[in-house]
Amino acid sequence: MSVQLKLRALGYPKADQFDITNRDMSRVLIAWLEDEKIRKLEPTERGPIRAVNSNTWNDALVEYLKQLEAPEFYYADKTFAK
Repeated sequence: MSVQLKLRALGYPKADQFDITNRDMSRVLIAWLEDEKIRKLEPTERGPIRAVNSNTWNDALVEYLKQLEAPEFYYADKTFAK
């Protein structure tokens, strides 16, 4: 099943244009998922994840994954976010 199909099922408004290899699109998707589907953080705590152009976004993602209790291997070397 394609990524676009899964994103359409979630109601992601940019599903048809989404390119999984595009860093900026991936960051926007993560922010959207938190805002619309996951909602682990209070709205006032979502700023660092929403700031997709920030130089500290990678660190914010690591902290977010920790808050989600994601397995450490997803963020341990941080190469995913470069």
